[in-house]
Amino acid sequence: MRELTIRRISGRLFHPCSAEFWLEDPAAAQQEIEGVGCRLLGTVEPEEEKSFWIPKTEVTVFVRMDWHGQIITAGSLTVPEGEDAVACTAKDQMLPGQSRSVVLSIAGSGVERKVMDQYQKAERVRKIVLVFSILAGIGIGLFFASRRPPTPKTITFDADGLQLTLSSSFQESGDRAEGFSRAYYSNDSAVQVARYPFSEADGMTLEEFAASKAKWLAPDGWKQLADPQQPLCFEYTFTADDGDAHTDLAAFYVGTDAFWLVRYDCETDDYPEEHVEYLESAASVTVP
Repeated sequence: MRELTIRRISGRLFHPCSAEFWLEDPAAAQQEIEGVGCRLLGTVEPEEEKSFWIPKTEVTVFVRMDWHGQIITAGSLTVPEGEDAVACTAKDQMLPGQSRSVVLSIAGSGVERKVMDQYQKAERVRKIVLVFSILAGIGIGLFFASRRPPTPKTITFDADGLQLTLSSSFQESGDRAEGFSRAYYSNDSAVQVARYPFSEADGMTLEEFAASKAKWLAPDGWKQLADPQQPLCFEYTFTADDGDAHTDLAAFYVGTDAFWLVRYDCETDDYPEEHVEYLESAASVTVP
């Protein structure tokens, strides 16, 4: 036997559920995956590292995850024959403001990588069904459009006490980056909220706290928006996992017992258009 160590890391956004790792083992199979009899090695949580024992022969390790109540295969890893221990990294990936399918990509030294696309396939099927549903409903929608009350242009979310006003295209989601407690998505933007009790800020002023978090969010540099302004805001640009440039607006607030961070994100090409809406939303935020 030899040791397989798996370290699961998150991107800027991550899938919050456990990942199950199954080993190719027809003799002790608990279930069949991709036509292969497998037994469960164990589960790995986000930002967790675990080690498992595997045979010295060439074997395949499958990754299974829950996606909206359906257990599907997220990826597989072929470990070649050998006696040395194997270490690999499992990374959750998701693109903010785009198709929010989550892919678990796995890479290890000397290990073949095979990324599965079930998430993207399921998302494409969902979109096709959605398009047909929309086309079927257009006639009915046009008929009743004049009788419907006007659709609100904005919606206010309660993010653990913080009041956040966004355009009505936003919806709350459970997919959020590490350190953030709330996340909201539209077609081209992502907004996330984090609360930091004063006990975690070590007596910092709002300016000191904002600078420390800006350094965490943008280690390569950021720009503070010109004063006077309320709230305190920083801008920064980074390259996402898919290679696209993103620009964020980070707004900071001080409440009665905590600091708050609201992060607005979109692709850099869209930022000039979204910038004004982000500032309007940031100015409307109230904290407890």
